[in-house]
Amino acid sequence: MADPVIVQFNRSIDKAMKESLIAISKLGYSTTNIDKEYHIINFETGPSMYSFSGQNMSIFFTKIDMNTVQINICGTRKPQSR
Repeated sequence: MADPVIVQFNRSIDKAMKESLIAISKLGYSTTNIDKEYHIINFETGPSMYSFSGQNMSIFFTKIDMNTVQINICGTRKPQSR
């Protein structure tokens, strides 16, 4: 597993989640779970040069204040099909 990417944005947590879902969709990835209570989005990517089976990804949103959110993106490679 690669190191997570952690960034902060000047957005409300709700807006950051909505914008992330739009980006996931535009990139052609599949959303597998949305947990609005705990502010987590899980999604799957397709095959790439580094992962022939794709990856299982998670985005964790943490409210810093009313207009600042910390976003933690991490994932693992999916097992290769045989």
